[in-house]
Amino acid sequence: MEGSALPCVKFTRCPEGQQSADAQLFTLVIFVRILPSLRVARILIIDDNVSVLQTLDSYLRNEGHTVIQAESGPLGLRLAAEQRPDLVMLDVEMPRMSGFAACEAIRNDPALRTLPVLMMTARFTQDAVTRGETCGASVVMEKPFKFDQLSATIATLLAAAG
Repeated sequence: MEGSALPCVKFTRCPEGQQSADAQLFTLVIFVRILPSLRVARILIIDDNVSVLQTLDSYLRNEGHTVIQAESGPLGLRLAAEQRPDLVMLDVEMPRMSGFAACEAIRNDPALRTLPVLMMTARFTQDAVTRGETCGASVVMEKPFKFDQLSATIATLLAAAG
């Protein structure tokens, strides 16, 4: 183990119900290495589709996050200012105020401008990605998305935000 950051682990087949000391140590090392990326956050979801809100709310709460919901851009902006989330998930296509306009408003607000913004769209095109980048979105994701991909993206954005 000298000069090595991690212990050398030999994988062996353990009798049922028993785990070798090496395997226990390996499990602990993996857990400690992954744990910092599992940051619990306050996430604001802005989407006019109630079923999307409910699905994301349920999933994110099961992941340990606190969730704030808004069914419109104006309400979402008000809640962002009041609640100070760690991350905003924002639908692109909404009535009254598009996700692009809401993202621009977040970026123009000195108190909110550093918030990570994950934009979601069912019409994932190069134009949507370009418009998302132009308005200041951190990431533009296609809906529907795979939850493991969503979790990884959220973890990356939260880690980058500090």
